[in-house]
Amino acid sequence: APGNEPFLARTRVLDGLKASRVYVSLGNAADAAGFDFGPLPLVGDTLSPPAVRPLAVRLPSDAPGPMLVRVLRDGAEQGWFSASAGEIVAFQPPGNGAYRVEVYRAGIPLGSRRYSMSLWLLSNAIDVGPAPAAFSRPG
Repeated sequence: APGNEPFLARTRVLDGLKASRVYVSLGNAADAAGFDFGPLPLVGDTLSPPAVRPLAVRLPSDAPGPMLVRVLRDGAEQGWFSASAGEIVAFQPPGNGAYRVEVYRAGIPLGSRRYSMSLWLLSNAIDVGPAPAAFSRPG
């Protein structure tokens, strides 16, 4: 209904935050629509071992050129994957923690290094492991 757009936008943003379905796109290199990060097949869960599902990154189909995906666990680097537009890259989390990914537009390869990489997408964190204890208010 006309006039409800700000309320609907706010509701969608809050729903996305609650479901861990938020990412940040830096710059205007390309449309980030279609980007997703989460457990297969659902996103936004807290996963508990031993039934840990692989985590996956879906890259936008309109992404410009080759990309590099950096995987972090509790803020520490876990590894890198090369990827192409529209590709889904899956990996098995090695243990409990908060996982997130960063997507870089790949730069120029020179030997074992890449130059001019540009950070493009930052994902939400996905918790793998026991559900966190409920917060309680002091006093």
